[in-house]
Amino acid sequence: MAEATLKQARAVRDRLIQTPQGVAEGLARQIDRFLPLVEQVVSQTRRRVLSGEPVPAGEKLVSIFEPHTAIIRRGKFGRETEFGRKVWLDEVDGGIVSDYRILEGNPVDASQAIPSLEQHRRLFGCPPDLFAGDRGVYSPQAEQAAQEMGVR
Repeated sequence: MAEATLKQARAVRDRLIQTPQGVAEGLARQIDRFLPLVEQVVSQTRRRVLSGEPVPAGEKLVSIFEPHTAIIRRGKFGRETEFGRKVWLDEVDGGIVSDYRILEGNPVDASQAIPSLEQHRRLFGCPPDLFAGDRGVYSPQAEQAAQEMGVR
């Protein structure tokens, strides 16, 4: 059904671009924007459902209207899969947000510790006196980097 819709959309687009009206051109541009996204969904569905091929999360399109949407698995038992974007917040004493990052994909939290320490040092000219995060933020590399920077 999706492939039939794609074929029809292509035919409509071809007729629209032959029409000199501004509205037709706008519609043709929208079709041009959505065609590759729908083609990607058809391809990943064919691979996964018909061929039984595992499609890596980074190659999956989960929303044609918000293509930047990522699949987020938190790895906690009983937690459902989430869709969206991961946002990382750095906070200083008093709950003031000192930095934020919109992360690509679903990186592990531990990968954000060193960039947070470095950003704190750039902003304030010194490392934080104390660095805290939940258990997912810990890594031996981050602990060593924090100590080398002078964090207690």
